[in-house]
Amino acid sequence: MKKYLIFVGVITAIVLLFCISYAMPKGAVALMNKRISITYEGKDVMFFDANKLKVYPITYNDSTYLPIRALSALFDVKIKWDGTEKAIYLGDGEISSGSVIFQKSNTNVENDDILVLSVPTYRVYYNGKLQIFEDANGDIVSPLSYEGTTYLPVRALSNLFNKSIDWNASKNEVSISNKSSTSTYDNVVSKSSGLFSVNTISSASLSMDSAQSVGSSNIGLSVGGAKDVENFRENIKDGYFPISTDITYNGLFYDYMFDINSNAESKSDDIFSPTYSTAISKDPISNQNEYYMTVGLSSNIKEEDFARKKLNLVIVLDISGSMSSYMDSYYYDAPFNAYDNPKRLTKMKAAEESLNLLLDHLNKDDRFGLVLFDSTAEIQKELTPVSKLNINKFKGDILEIAPRGGTNFEAGYKYGTALYSFIEDENTDEYENRIIVITDAMPNTGITRENSLMNMVAKNADKGIYTSFIGVGVDFNTELIEEISDVKGANYYSVHNTQEFEKRMSEEFEYMVTPLVFDLSLDIDSDFYDIQAVYGSDTKNAQKGNIMYVNTLFPSKSGGGEVKGGIVLVKLKKNGKDENGNLEVKVSYKDRSGKEHNNRQSVTFKNSNSEYYDNTGIRKGILLTRYANMMKNWILYERSNHKPIYRIMYDSGIKDCIFPPEEIFRVLGEHERTSVKLSVSSEYKENFRELKSYIESENKVLKDDTLKQEIDIIDLLLET
Repeated sequence: MKKYLIFVGVITAIVLLFCISYAMPKGAVALMNKRISITYEGKDVMFFDANKLKVYPITYNDSTYLPIRALSALFDVKIKWDGTEKAIYLGDGEISSGSVIFQKSNTNVENDDILVLSVPTYRVYYNGKLQIFEDANGDIVSPLSYEGTTYLPVRALSNLFNKSIDWNASKNEVSISNKSSTSTYDNVVSKSSGLFSVNTISSASLSMDSAQSVGSSNIGLSVGGAKDVENFRENIKDGYFPISTDITYNGLFYDYMFDINSNAESKSDDIFSPTYSTAISKDPISNQNEYYMTVGLSSNIKEEDFARKKLNLVIVLDISGSMSSYMDSYYYDAPFNAYDNPKRLTKMKAAEESLNLLLDHLNKDDRFGLVLFDSTAEIQKELTPVSKLNINKFKGDILEIAPRGGTNFEAGYKYGTALYSFIEDENTDEYENRIIVITDAMPNTGITRENSLMNMVAKNADKGIYTSFIGVGVDFNTELIEEISDVKGANYYSVHNTQEFEKRMSEEFEYMVTPLVFDLSLDIDSDFYDIQAVYGSDTKNAQKGNIMYVNTLFPSKSGGGEVKGGIVLVKLKKNGKDENGNLEVKVSYKDRSGKEHNNRQSVTFKNSNSEYYDNTGIRKGILLTRYANMMKNWILYERSNHKPIYRIMYDSGIKDCIFPPEEIFRVLGEHERTSVKLSVSSEYKENFRELKSYIESENKVLKDDTLKQEIDIIDLLLET
């Protein structure tokens, strides 16, 4: 009988693990299916509970559930139930008090509609390791509770215990056998690297850095999405051709401080206090006047009052084969051995070091979880209070992780999401929930279209679980991540050396994980101007008519009246009237609690046709936008074999660049990015000389040493 008991434990573990609270309602009508027969190795089986009463299969959502204890008895697996922790331990405890009889059941009795409860907060461990499982559709499943008995779906156990489970509809029969499973449930976690045993927890105290000083009475704000353009710069420095999405307006803005002093009538007293500035600026190529307005992203939050919430942080770490390549090389260029040169930094090592840097910013009251993914996914640490982690040992174990397999984003992210199902009665006013995915963003298994993963990211955001992506290596696919980051509460960073990443996180970790403003909408009412373009939003749907959208605002460093990344730039189109006029700007947004706020201000353009700027912030924003537009057009011009539509001409000036997704698919295929040698046509070298002259001239007024990094990039392109 020992062989039979093992199977029951398996089923129990699978069902309980993949119980996400939103995957099933708390109470639901199911069918006590007395007409289903169960066979094991060709023998008919009947199940009984500890009181010797017969128990029947339950049918719910086209899945068949069986009682855990009865199945554990069938396979002679020890089982222990911890009611305090709401955990079931398989392979531990005592042999189940449930029993089985090899006898055919009476399948002519009437079925009953019953009310079952889902118990998504139950944990199931097998050999000390937390398990999570999926049903035939790849959805997370929850255990069911009925009259004190816990049930799990039979099919969910097939991979973990190498059992074959088949359904015969004509016979209304579930058949279980010891044959190797031919089931398609490949994503069930059964691997173990020996790291991070769930039971290996010791007490260690970590102190959290206090919220970083921002050098001003009020903190600033910045938009979500891209938080740098380092992938663009590093590709050029390494002699590779970047792609258009490597350089984004909001990512570029976040490298700079902006003066956001306003000429508007008043400021709001709400958490978000927008300011407005205007400018008439001549295009440096066409010499034509252009009209701009900035939305200054200021807040009414005092520096000393800002502190992030406690954090439920789950890291989803990519350990696929492509992570073995060097940071400055392209994995898909050619086969290579990353261990030939141990002095060069691999993406895996950079990811591990970055993860350890993130751990340094956790408070003892935070919780931390870790999921690894390649072709499949595995939980290495469930959400655990930091005070119970042996951080030094944990960091050492992380550095021993080795890359392997393909890249199944969906599996890794789904398992990261599942860890939140075990947190119940959470005070959302006290805790922030964030998943951080560390990856080179090159999926090649599972569902590789971005909409699948983006849908999961969006659904999580609706439930208050927000997502950050940290991309490693020059071949990090920013096109995919830009799609994913078009979701509220999301942001992404890139890593090319860990010293740079450490500096950024030391200043910004608290900001990275703390969204403050959502669903920002700005509506312009004017007889003189319409919105022509929006730069620096975190959504591709940044403009619709005269309305501007921003998904999320995060806190940002401020000082001396300037805010890091603290603007959204709006390009305006005059409607034909000679004189300049006012704009009525209406803003609405939601705060962290979901409360909607509204304010209205009047913004004035100077009645002049001469070039002017209200402040250096709007002047710098216009310069950076023109720089980004020229770079985007150049990338498309070279990669499209010099299509004239992407040429910068004297009559059109530095035109806006809206990147067509089909262009990158044509060049790259789907997400597996190969390198293209850097090249610059003679036409664009001429444009770059003019751009360099423009930046140098403007910087005599702006006096911003940070702009030298853009001049250095232009110099590299001119030397190519």
